[in-house]
Amino acid sequence: MELCSIIHAETDTGFLATGYNPQITGLLTTGVIADEAVLRNHVVRELFRKMYNEGISGFITDTYDNSFRPTSFNNLYS
Repeated sequence: MELCSIIHAETDTGFLATGYNPQITGLLTTGVIADEAVLRNHVVRELFRKMYNEGISGFITDTYDNSFRPTSFNNLYS
């Protein structure tokens, strides 16, 4: 959940737009976070919320619900 806190405090919109994708996708393969629900309900949700609030929602490449919870991870991996 440390990554969630880091994303929450991020002020660099350039890094916010593209810099976290490799870190997030690496979490599932490294075993640091083995539960997709944690990514979906906390980490990626915070990333999408922050991007939306910073006015860079055009960089959100996956679909999400009204609470910014991703409904897919298809484009996050590309």
